[in-house]
Amino acid sequence: MTFPPSEMNKKTDPETAAPFISDEKLKRVLSPSEVSTDDTASVNISSISGSATSSFFSSNSDSTYNIWSKLIQRRGAWTDDDDDDETLSGSCRNKLHLFWCSVKRELHYLTKVCCKHPHIPAISLMIFAIMVSVGMTVTEKFCESETYKLKNKAEWVAQDTGKWFSDSFSEALIPLFALQQAVMHSEYFTHLFDAIGEYDAQNSAPAILGAKSKTFPDYRNISGICDDEELMTKFGEIVDSINDYIGLNGVVVNYRLAPHSVFCLAHPMVNSDDFPEGGKLSNVGLIGYDAGITPNTFWKNTLQNTYGMPDTVDLFGPFNKSSNGVVLSPQFFCGHLSVPVPGYNVTVANSTYDSWGFVMHFMDWHELVERSDIHNRFECEGLDFSLFKKADDQVQLLAESKNAHLLQKNNSIDVPIYTANGEWINRVGYVHGFRPRWHKPLDLAIVVISLIFTLLLAMCLIERQSHKSLLYKVMPKKAIYKLHRGQTVVERFNLVTIFFSDIVGFTSMAGEMLPNQVMEMLNDLYTELDKVAARNGVYKVETIGDAYMVVGGAPNRCSPSEAARKVALFALETMKLMKTFRTKDGHQIVLRAGLASGPVVAGVVGTDMPRYCFFGNTVNLASRMESTSKKSKVQCSETTYRLLRDAQNYVFDLESRIENGVHGIQVKGKGLQSTWWVNDAQKIEDAAHDVKRSV
Repeated sequence: MTFPPSEMNKKTDPETAAPFISDEKLKRVLSPSEVSTDDTASVNISSISGSATSSFFSSNSDSTYNIWSKLIQRRGAWTDDDDDDETLSGSCRNKLHLFWCSVKRELHYLTKVCCKHPHIPAISLMIFAIMVSVGMTVTEKFCESETYKLKNKAEWVAQDTGKWFSDSFSEALIPLFALQQAVMHSEYFTHLFDAIGEYDAQNSAPAILGAKSKTFPDYRNISGICDDEELMTKFGEIVDSINDYIGLNGVVVNYRLAPHSVFCLAHPMVNSDDFPEGGKLSNVGLIGYDAGITPNTFWKNTLQNTYGMPDTVDLFGPFNKSSNGVVLSPQFFCGHLSVPVPGYNVTVANSTYDSWGFVMHFMDWHELVERSDIHNRFECEGLDFSLFKKADDQVQLLAESKNAHLLQKNNSIDVPIYTANGEWINRVGYVHGFRPRWHKPLDLAIVVISLIFTLLLAMCLIERQSHKSLLYKVMPKKAIYKLHRGQTVVERFNLVTIFFSDIVGFTSMAGEMLPNQVMEMLNDLYTELDKVAARNGVYKVETIGDAYMVVGGAPNRCSPSEAARKVALFALETMKLMKTFRTKDGHQIVLRAGLASGPVVAGVVGTDMPRYCFFGNTVNLASRMESTSKKSKVQCSETTYRLLRDAQNYVFDLESRIENGVHGIQVKGKGLQSTWWVNDAQKIEDAAHDVKRSV
């Protein structure tokens, strides 16, 4: 990169920067051995230490020339010493030695040709990089395709099994709806509502303290109402027929009937058959419990949800249930469903609902999962899974495979499942991840094959000596040529013209804009300036914030007057463009610009993100011309003024700058300098131009 004015001021003291020194003066200062007529002489910058000034010459140097003149005069090149092939061949005494000598001669030949034609190894390296990139890209595509397939497979299995989970769960709720309909349409149970009656009402079942009561009598004395043997038998027959028909014996382990919100019937009353030895689910202590008037918050909320949505099962779970120290099931669900018999209503928390009561059942979800082949399904697919539910920032596990604990975000996907119990998450994946295991070995094979192919291609290129150029975009051809050979790029240019511009009021303008708007504005502006630079044949060096820099006469050399003419025409066309250029927001951009001509040193600095840079006092002076210029004006130095006067085919309108009666301006480090405004340029025929000059 080229140092912006602010950075250049840090690296050089303009007070000590000497003015332009002609070639004649240079020859008088330097010794004959130090003078080089080769403008492209380059040096290895790593071997030089000294002043960090960016000026072309320094007046306070202790030696006859400073670091930049040393860089200009010093040369760096490779020398090739030819080996004597006859000596090699003369030592060959047998076939093995002859083969080794042949290999040495071939290697020597290849090295020599590569040194003479550095584009050959460059192209070979480029082909190697392309092959590796393409090969790895193709491998990555296959890998992505395989990963995509595995993810799709995992997602499909997750959705398919998720549907099974959802359907199985919904199927386990069917008995509750069947029991609801049996109660509503039979004549066996409807009388229980009136027999139990309202709490504390006349002729209703009296309130008592029950097995779970504390201080409040939340039980009802239902003796002679719910203990009828025929009624209990009928309820058990209905429940058993429902379970047998749906095939959920051992899964739905208990049913309860609660007319007027009072637990009246349960089947089985005590269930010990469906649980491990010593475990049992007993309803004895629950019969008579009035869930409608109990101060228990759980039952209050449950009944409000149950009666408020009569066609929906209110579910609670999963929860762990134990009895006598024995875990009955790690995953129990209980469902509650309203029985909306016409003409009946119940009261809960001072709210009245159209309902006769509710039915309830217990479902052993763990048993339902164990009965299925869902674990075998995942094992056959090579997948692991974890089914869970998130509730109140807690994760409730519903089912999982053996290695489910190894599933992480990078080797699994989460698929939502919508059930009657809300949203469940089915996490499915491969422990080793979705990326195929052959990816890395295949990458290594691609590198080896690419290397072999590249070596063969390099030998063909050496024999045929074809393909003599590369595409140079980042920096000049000479610079890339030297970089390919491992040399530091440094060049001297005796007389070039440099253009600097910046946006007037950019700081305040940018302060009122969003960062992306600033970037869009600068991008639009510089895109147009790049087109202007291409039309005028000048070299764009750098954009530094809102500053724009071009140079004429480097890296493609031309006469000083031609370089100044190209840069001046570029500057004038830029100012003309600014009159009509508008940002997307409709704002006009105003530039100020400066031109300066003189010697510079150009080269590539650094190995990471290398850039083609310009150094020297001329760069500083061009920056001073810009910073002391005025808006929509182009200011040039005296050297540029003289070059523009001698420009062919153009007449430039050059106006001397006079401030307060003084010709010129004060330039930091230079003192009073004569400068001119470049106002316009007119193209004329050669003959007319000669006549005008003679006049």
